[in-house]
Amino acid sequence: MNPEWVKLVIGVLGGGIIGALINSVCAASRDREARRRGFREFLGPWRSKACRTEKTSDAVGAIYITHVHEFNGWVERVSGDFRHPEFIPEATKLGNLLKGDFTNHVGNLQDVLCERIDSLLTRCDTK
Repeated sequence: MNPEWVKLVIGVLGGGIIGALINSVCAASRDREARRRGFREFLGPWRSKACRTEKTSDAVGAIYITHVHEFNGWVERVSGDFRHPEFIPEATKLGNLLKGDFTNHVGNLQDVLCERIDSLLTRCDTK
């Protein structure tokens, strides 16, 4: 085989491999950003519903129960996508609220849920 052909074949294969690697990294970055955006888009309406519901423990608790299972699924999906060291602890606090957290709270019951969501949103870095 002619050495020029060998160089050409190696160049084409090498370029193809490098191109595939670059494409893979770009696709992973796009996927990560789409998951992060989807998570923030999930939290926004949940927070809005919580802040606009009746102030009774049953109403706020119902909003929480309605969304907490989907929230825990989202946390599993995005747990490696957010770099803030407090993301997982804050998500755990929000995902593990109990009925007593609403019934034993003095003051605005909506604050319990809205403040936890707000705290988590501050840890959803955009980088």
